[in-house]
Amino acid sequence: MVSKQVKTVKQEAVSGQVSKGKAAKTEASTAAKTGNKEGHEALLSKIKGKPEAIAAALDEAFGGQDIEAACRLLAGLDVTPEIEAFVLPHLGKVLDAMGHKKVPIRQAGEAAWVKTAQLTVGAVSLELPALFAAMEQEKGWQTRTAALRRLEAVAQESPDAVAAWLPAVVPHVTPCLFDTKAAVATAAR
Repeated sequence: MVSKQVKTVKQEAVSGQVSKGKAAKTEASTAAKTGNKEGHEALLSKIKGKPEAIAAALDEAFGGQDIEAACRLLAGLDVTPEIEAFVLPHLGKVLDAMGHKKVPIRQAGEAAWVKTAQLTVGAVSLELPALFAAMEQEKGWQTRTAALRRLEAVAQESPDAVAAWLPAVVPHVTPCLFDTKAAVATAAR
């Protein structure tokens, strides 16, 4: 039910806004490619309060090669219930950035993570699949730890929603309990 509502909201926000979306995509692309702080700030001020422009900017930024710039863009946004449908598809890339070997990318991922942690509990059914993917063994330990910490927070905020997902949660968390990295095993407990 929630997933259909989120898709509908996203479709309604994006449809009929092609010219605005193209302008935002161009600006996002320019800001992401240059890594220019002023470019990011200008883009943030132009898209603030415009869900369709935010969606286009995030899609463009996370679709590119510069994950650091994309995470900085997300970190600069105010994540509200109106735009969380546009943030959720990028949660996996934010988690991947948190496990990156390069410190600036990891820091940008952590800054973006702070914003994604503000999602409402109604987004649980959309958020859990991204968390499950981030718990896979081939992901970095930082990524797995962050996913497990978020799962714990979601379970505390919305126990009934997570309880409905327990048959899917257990097979993903169980291997983390026996991870050779102590931080992952501890977060899984």
